[in-house]
Amino acid sequence: EYHCPGNPVRVRFTLPECGTDSDGWRVNAEAKGEGIRYRDLLVKEVESRVSIGKRQLSFTDLRGTTVGGEAFRLNLALSFSPFTLNVSDGELLGNPLLVETFIQGRRPKQDYRHIWQGFTWDKEHPPLFRVPALLYRQEPKGGEWHLEMRGTGEFEEVTLHEVRAKRLTLGVKLDLPGTVSVSDVVFTTDDTVVKGNVQVNTDGVPSCDFQIAAEDGGCDPRVVLRMIRPGLEKNLGTMEFASDSKVTCTGAFFLAKDPRLNLAGTVETKRWHWEDVRLTDVVAKWGLRGSEIRWDIAKATCCKGTVQSTGVYDTVTRIGSLAIEGSGASLNAMMTEFELGEAKPENEAKVALSGRVRFLRDWAGRPLQLAGTGRVVLSEGDLWRVPILSQLGDLLDVPFLRSLSLRSLGKITALRADLAFDGERVAIPNLVTDGTA
Repeated sequence: EYHCPGNPVRVRFTLPECGTDSDGWRVNAEAKGEGIRYRDLLVKEVESRVSIGKRQLSFTDLRGTTVGGEAFRLNLALSFSPFTLNVSDGELLGNPLLVETFIQGRRPKQDYRHIWQGFTWDKEHPPLFRVPALLYRQEPKGGEWHLEMRGTGEFEEVTLHEVRAKRLTLGVKLDLPGTVSVSDVVFTTDDTVVKGNVQVNTDGVPSCDFQIAAEDGGCDPRVVLRMIRPGLEKNLGTMEFASDSKVTCTGAFFLAKDPRLNLAGTVETKRWHWEDVRLTDVVAKWGLRGSEIRWDIAKATCCKGTVQSTGVYDTVTRIGSLAIEGSGASLNAMMTEFELGEAKPENEAKVALSGRVRFLRDWAGRPLQLAGTGRVVLSEGDLWRVPILSQLGDLLDVPFLRSLSLRSLGKITALRADLAFDGERVAIPNLVTDGTA
C-alpha cells in the first residue's frame, strides 16, 4: 500500500550476522523519502529507522509532514502471524482524522470518524492529538478482530455544532468492537466551561451515554443539548433559559433517526420562560424522555412571590399536568405580568395559591383547557375595594366578584377561594372571608 511517485526513497541499511536458515534474521535501515502515499495519506517528506524481520516490520521514530502541512511522529510495528498493527508514542499536529490511516477495517474506521462529526477548527490553530497506544489484531482467514486505542486532544478556536470554544481538551478511548469513549472533556468559551464524558456503545443498536456539567459561568440548556447532538434541543419545545444557567445532565439516546432521548439533571437559572409564565432565580431538577419534559422546581420567584412546582408536558401530544404551590406574590405584579389590568398602589395585596391541574394546549381550536382543583388566598390588603375584587374576577372569570360595589360592603383582610377547573371555566365551590359586612 506504499507508493512513491516523488523522488526515490533513500535507504541506508545494515544486516546483522545470522545463519541463512535462521528465523531470527533482521535488516536494520535508515530511510528518507519524499512524495510518498500510504493508503489515502499523502506525505510530503518522511524519515524513520526501519527494522525488517521474517515476521515483523517496524518503524522507529517515524517523522514526517503531509502535503497539507500536518506534522506527525510515531513508532509503528507490523506483525504478520497473526496480523497486528501497533502504534506507540504517536503525535499529530493537524487533523485528528488522519489517525484513521493507521486503523484497519471499515467498521473501526467508521466508529473513529464519528468522534469528530460536528467539529471544525481554525487552520491557524491546528489541533494537537497524541496517541500513546493503538493496537489492532486480526485473526487469520478473516477471523475476529480487536482494536484498542488511547488518545488525547488539545484544540484552540474550535467549533462543535456551531458552538465556539476558545479551548477544548479531551481523551479518546476505543475498545472495538464494543465502545468508543470521549472522556474528561473540557470545553471552554469566553463565558463558561462545559465538562463531560461520552460513551458510544457500538454493539447491537448503537447508543450513546453522556454526563455533562456547565457550572463555571453557566450555559443555556438548549446549547448543551445541541452540543451533544443537533436537534435534541427541540425536545424542550418553547422553553427558554438564561444563557448563564448552571446545568448538569446525565442521559442516553440511540444513534438513529429517532434518538429516544432519556435525560435527567439539574438547573439553576436566573430566567425560565415557558409560554406566558416567567420564573426567575430557579433551582430545579429537569428531565427529558422522548418528547416528554419533566420538571421539579424546588425554588423560584414569580411576581415577587415564591413558587414550587412539579410537572410533566409532552411537546408532541401537548398534554401536561402539574402541581404548584406559591406564596407571597404581589397582586399588582400578577395583573401586570399576565396583562389583566392596571396596577395601582391602593390595590396591592398578597396572593398565595396551590393546585393540581391537567392541561391541554391547542386542542379543538382552544389555546388552553384545564381540569383539576386549586385554592387561592388573598391577604394583606383592603380586599373590599372594588378594583381589587374586579381584578380578581377578571383573573378567575367570576361574574359575582366583578359585580361587587364598595357601597354594599364592609372591610375584610383575607379571602380564600377553592377553585375547580373545567375546560375554559373556573368555578368557585367555596369562598371564605374574614372581617365585617
